[in-house]
Amino acid sequence: HSNLQKTKMTEQEYIASGDHAWKLQDWEQCLNFYSEAIHINPLSIASIKRNMVMKVICYRNTDLLNP
Repeated sequence: HSNLQKTKMTEQEYIASGDHAWKLQDWEQCLNFYSEAIHINPLSIASIKRNMVMKVICYRNTDLLNP
């Protein structure tokens, strides 16, 4: 990933990289890519995608805690 950090990517490239990280369930990297896209364009669709990742990370199934 060091090559990605050295090369300036476009908003769409960051989003595509975030989508790829999502498929791999690499949530930290996913959030990083979406945040970079948002930094380039605050109105980016990446803000919605970042919120979706946060919901996945923060999801808690309380039924599993009460068998």
